[in-house]
Amino acid sequence: MSEPFYPGKTIAIRLPKDTPPEVLDRLDELKQTEGRGFSRAITDHLFHSILSETTMRDNAYLPLPGPLTFEEKEMLNTPMQRRVLGHFVYHLIKEDFPLELPKEKKEESASSTFQTSTIHNKFASNLFNMDDD
Repeated sequence: MSEPFYPGKTIAIRLPKDTPPEVLDRLDELKQTEGRGFSRAITDHLFHSILSETTMRDNAYLPLPGPLTFEEKEMLNTPMQRRVLGHFVYHLIKEDFPLELPKEKKEESASSTFQTSTIHNKFASNLFNMDDD
């Protein structure tokens, strides 16, 4: 069983034979510019790659139809907006499930619930009598 990693541990990395020339050129460039800080620069790249891989696992990137203004970008970067949009997209792509609608109740006839009397009818007809004009 291999020993776990800890800060300060030395790691030896062997480049594979099929390493692209662009990567080799970038490593040579880093070696020349960083000098003794080459291992620190490589570990920064390694950490960035590992962290982005772990955070990108649960992320989805959606292209927008047009550019956003600075204010719109700031609004989208608020934690609340990010959660709302995340839930919205999540529920858009989730598998549908059957929705049970409530059973309709039979409507009772209007005559059984509402009763009128002759007194109310006379009052309403006199109140709204427009024949005096």
